[in-house]
Amino acid sequence: DSGHILDLGRSTPGRSLEGPRREGGLDRRPEIGAPVGATGAGQGHHAVPQRPRDPQAGGGGGGLGDLAIRYGYYRRQPDIMWVTIILLVLIVEIFQRFGGAVAAKIDRRMAQQDIQGSRAWSRAIAQAGILTEKEFRQIDAGLAKSGADLADGTFQFRPDDEDIHSAVERQLNEEIGPVAGKLHTGRSRNDQVATDFRLWLKDQVPDLISEILRLESVLADRAESDLGILIPGYTHFQQAQPILLSHWRLAHFWAFERDRRRFIETLERLDVCPLGSGALAGTTVPVDRFALAADLGFRQPAENSLDAVSDRDFAVDFLY
Repeated sequence: DSGHILDLGRSTPGRSLEGPRREGGLDRRPEIGAPVGATGAGQGHHAVPQRPRDPQAGGGGGGLGDLAIRYGYYRRQPDIMWVTIILLVLIVEIFQRFGGAVAAKIDRRMAQQDIQGSRAWSRAIAQAGILTEKEFRQIDAGLAKSGADLADGTFQFRPDDEDIHSAVERQLNEEIGPVAGKLHTGRSRNDQVATDFRLWLKDQVPDLISEILRLESVLADRAESDLGILIPGYTHFQQAQPILLSHWRLAHFWAFERDRRRFIETLERLDVCPLGSGALAGTTVPVDRFALAADLGFRQPAENSLDAVSDRDFAVDFLY
């Protein structure tokens, strides 16, 4: 029965989808147009002429393999593979050229917080004996200059700056030399980023609370001045009852008041210092984390290093 093959998508009776049988390790497929009896099977039957086997098809070439070749799947596959590889190479090249620059533009708003955190960390590791007094003064002065350059817009970013953190480190190394590499002793990018993010929100949230208070004040003043003005009240897109315009303005006042209170709660929750947590399991440098937290203006250090570097709940609270 190994001599029966698929023809034009139809299978003749008795066809095995496993391909031709092998005897003694040899493929006993009959030659095109040869009697099936030449293989020792199916005496009295003649083979239907076969398509030449496509070397790209793989497998035994019988049954479903022949059908797949007939519809051109295996013939197209190498082209698709090379197109995919080329696209991936282009994507990687584009990201390497422009991805870092875009990231640096987005997170450079945390530049001053990165400088602040790095200066505090240099003080902490100096107190722990990692830096000499001279090294600490060099690093601190270099960071102060970078902060001034960032503030007045003269800081030179480069396309290969991965983010604001790498940009500051690069600038510091150019400014003071190899001693800049000691700044990252005992610190991970994980706790550094988490600290910068919290410091940035600690600076932003009070400003937002102040703006909400200003808006609430305006709404309260307008509610008082508009007292007595009637407007139609709507429900389900239909006029329902007459209401005071003052009532409507104060409805927004109380909605903004809830936002203000949530920001206050968010400010309290993010007031925890993750610096000193390392990548995940703490730092090998004997820094005083309570003094470090106080130096950065945090209420307390984080209680668990794993939670400290992975926590972004405060960011979700802020966005909500």
